[in-house]
Amino acid sequence: MGYFWGYFLLRYSHVHKVPPPLSMKLTNMAVKNAKANGKVQKLFDGHGLFIQISKTGRKYWRFKYQNLRY
Repeated sequence: MGYFWGYFLLRYSHVHKVPPPLSMKLTNMAVKNAKANGKVQKLFDGHGLFIQISKTGRKYWRFKYQNLRY
């Protein structure tokens, strides 16, 4: 029984680990200087947070997440 759980933890321990923080963060100047270019753009900040710039130049903060309840 102990061998099985040791193997299971060793094999599947990577599934629920949090990814390391990203080195490039979105700055205030980058958000202010972002302009519309005729298509939807996304500037990512890290761990699912990004700003979406519409075709008209409107800026929307978005957060991508995943519900982990199975």
